[in-house]
Amino acid sequence: IALNIISHNHLHFSEQIINRQKLHNNLKRKVVDDIFTRPSKIIHSELKNADVESLTAQDIKLIKRY
Repeated sequence: IALNIISHNHLHFSEQIINRQKLHNNLKRKVVDDIFTRPSKIIHSELKNADVESLTAQDIKLIKRY
């Protein structure tokens, strides 16, 4: 039996980056589903439901940019 030990040498993302990406992906999905609602309204409604403790104002700017 041969044992392969796999070593992952990639960077580990911080919790803040992961939460920002989750929120961004949720927003993209909602915008596609509901094209008649203003983007700012969708962002505000998602921020109410999301884990925003780790998000900063810069993260919100990055999300709004895309």
